[in-house]
Amino acid sequence: MSACVGRWCVGWFRAKNPVLRFVALFGLLLGLLYAVISSASFGHAVYPPYVRLSAQTASRVCNWFGQGTSAREGAVLSARFCLRIQWGCDAIEPTALFVAAVLAFPASFRRKVPGILLGAMVLAVLNLARIVSLFLVGVYFPAAFEWMHLEAWQILFVLLAIVLWAVWIQWAMRPRPAASYVPG
Repeated sequence: MSACVGRWCVGWFRAKNPVLRFVALFGLLLGLLYAVISSASFGHAVYPPYVRLSAQTASRVCNWFGQGTSAREGAVLSARFCLRIQWGCDAIEPTALFVAAVLAFPASFRRKVPGILLGAMVLAVLNLARIVSLFLVGVYFPAAFEWMHLEAWQILFVLLAIVLWAVWIQWAMRPRPAASYVPG
């Protein structure tokens, strides 16, 4: 009886092995990415310029909508509202989630590199849309700001990272056309 159960366990583990390997590798990579983004060197050298660039870009976009904003030290400012970009409102965590999922997925590295680069850019653009929309909500619908900031956009952004990963999987697993040789 125990040998039969043992064979069943080994068979079950072999059947689940790719999934377990993905989960373990994903967890390890996500932990490593969090260690990097939580490090003092990232916090001093990379994060402040990134937040300043995000605020400057968002201010420019807000000004396209006639908001009369400026950017200063990671904040988008106007006479009517001030939005400070802080940890957790910067797209870094959803990007880390996306990158770890792409790296852990069993696909060729040649498919992972463009996926990571394009995915990070898409998430950065979506974060810009999030910052601008939150600024506009703060100006025109201040009572809805906290809900939009803490509930709607937080959940939506993580879901967008997962959907983006699913789209990447569809692309990465799509068979490539075979190269044909035409004698010349």
